[in-house]
Amino acid sequence: MHNLNDLNILYVEDSKATAMLIKKIVESKGAVCQIARNGEEALPLLSKEHFDLILIDYDLPDVTGLDLIRWVVARQMDTPCVMLTAVGDEEIAFQAMQEGAYDFVLKSSNVQNINLIDLTILKALERQKLIREKNKAYESLKKSEEDYRTLVQILPDIVFKIDSDGMFTFLNDAVRELGYEPSSLIGRHFSVLLHPDDAAKVDRHKVLPEFKGRITGPEGAPKLFNERRTGDRSTRFLEVRLRDNQKMMASPAARFGLISSWGEVSVTGQIQTTGSDLSYPGSAGIIRNITVRKENERLLIEAKQKAEEADRLKSIFLANMSHEIRTPMNAIIGYTDLLIDLRPDLKQREYLDIIKDSGSMLLNLINNILDLSRMESDQMQIVNKSVDLHALLQSVYSNIAILIRKQARNIELEVQLPAAVPRFVRTDAFRLKQVLMNLLGNAVKFTESGSISFGIEMVADDMLQFHVRDTGQGIADSDLENIFDPFRQFHQNAQKYGGTGLGLAICKNIVELMQGHIWCESSTGLESGTTFYFQLPCLESSHALLPQAEPDRQKFWLAGHKVLVADDNPVNQLLAQRILESVAIQVTTADNGQSCFQKYLADPEIELILMDLQMPEMSGIEVTSRIRSHEQSSGRSKTLILALTAVSMAEEKDRCLAAGFDDFLTKPIDKAHLLDTLQRLLSAGEATG
Repeated sequence: MHNLNDLNILYVEDSKATAMLIKKIVESKGAVCQIARNGEEALPLLSKEHFDLILIDYDLPDVTGLDLIRWVVARQMDTPCVMLTAVGDEEIAFQAMQEGAYDFVLKSSNVQNINLIDLTILKALERQKLIREKNKAYESLKKSEEDYRTLVQILPDIVFKIDSDGMFTFLNDAVRELGYEPSSLIGRHFSVLLHPDDAAKVDRHKVLPEFKGRITGPEGAPKLFNERRTGDRSTRFLEVRLRDNQKMMASPAARFGLISSWGEVSVTGQIQTTGSDLSYPGSAGIIRNITVRKENERLLIEAKQKAEEADRLKSIFLANMSHEIRTPMNAIIGYTDLLIDLRPDLKQREYLDIIKDSGSMLLNLINNILDLSRMESDQMQIVNKSVDLHALLQSVYSNIAILIRKQARNIELEVQLPAAVPRFVRTDAFRLKQVLMNLLGNAVKFTESGSISFGIEMVADDMLQFHVRDTGQGIADSDLENIFDPFRQFHQNAQKYGGTGLGLAICKNIVELMQGHIWCESSTGLESGTTFYFQLPCLESSHALLPQAEPDRQKFWLAGHKVLVADDNPVNQLLAQRILESVAIQVTTADNGQSCFQKYLADPEIELILMDLQMPEMSGIEVTSRIRSHEQSSGRSKTLILALTAVSMAEEKDRCLAAGFDDFLTKPIDKAHLLDTLQRLLSAGEATG
């Protein structure tokens, strides 16, 4: 038996006997059954009470069962109806099903049909449940689709679908930004939205068919898309120019004065697999308007190019200024040294020292400006070699002691070098000395009296710590944070002390390039003092430095060697000649590149050429290139070539060495450095010769 517990059923039947029979059967299964003899009795009951199911006889006194079913369906009462009809009225039963009945039962003398009424009721209720669930799912899907369409329509990006031929089947309202109505593009090809030049690259014959058949297109197909495969989907990305519809509205690109807008397109194709075959039913995609981004990128590139051009012009300007300033400085400092060598009287020596010191100050300023330029363009280079720390600190001590004496300061100078500090390390001696001289120069400048000390200590197995300490005015705490910024001058009497404010910034950059760090500790007040610290890696060297030749021995050793001096500036040419002749070197001169090359060819005894880089007719680089070519073709032994230039830039040195020069010196010429270099080159040349 089938259970109908708690069901409320209405049975509309004019036959009292039949009604009582059905009522008895139904209630025996646990249901409640109310009887209505006709439509007039049924309608009030249906209007005021809920029934789980309605059994309706076809023949009623006032209406037909079909009329009553239509009434229930028309009011969307969601109550299943079951038609009861006599045998032979099957056509009426099927008509009832078409009008909205859930099932029918044939009334006959066959009691078995009547006894199956409970099964029919359950089947009707189950069908009603399925229909309700289906309707609920449909309504949910309908709402979801409406939400989806609403979401898609309000998106600022263009959302589209295309078929396997690349024809639009859907576009959202965002396409109006380009001046198109969505409906006007349905059935048209994807490329209609692309600039003609870009459309030719992604038309249906080249890019979109790569979603068909084989996913990877034919050889030579343009690769404008970046492809990403996920499962059975293939997504591609590209940036293209879009075709704006100028007739309908102003182009988004018009705000920037551009010909067309830019779009970032992503297309996802659904790949279907049938056996070993792949097919492409269509794609969905998004077009994001990136005109603003592309314009910003263009402006950034343009700004970068302008900055690079400005930096290039600045480098050229600094190189030219270096050359133009160093050339007369070479004469000023060089001839001053020559005059000093003539042993002038005390008054003359005083004047010459003033001239040399002033020239050195100007040269230091030029070097600081060039170093700042190198810092800004990341061109400052560190060259690590074996360095004698004892000798380096002794040299620094001597220079600062001379500075203190010249300024007549009552300052006690002390150097501290513990025994635990290794004597030989690998570092950049020039840059290390530059930092120490800069810090000690500041200490002397701002210390009227008292003491200055500097030195080194080991703070770890692989770290050296340098310090420069003075008892001067000190620096306020508020200024310590920015003490290493360029152009900063913190002392109230900055005008009195002078300076460019570049020294500490350059020190910081050098220390950091040498893989170290620098800091300052100070306070204000009378003789409060300042201490600068910087740490550098301790790369201990096992190689001692070669001893420098004593001046008299050097002079004896260089005597008799033959050197060609090539310089178009007669003042500097004469200076170099006088320096070389002072150690008995045989000198011949040339005032342009062509003359230099001819004198080289004519005199095989020339051992070394002192070559200026900027000369008329033929530059020093060109002359050197010709000499090296001639050596290779003729078998002539190598002539040493030492570059002399007033351009103090790292790339200039690299260019010279790459062109075949043996070494590189920057003007102004330091007599001792020049002679040391000549001795090193000539001795190395003899050893290999």
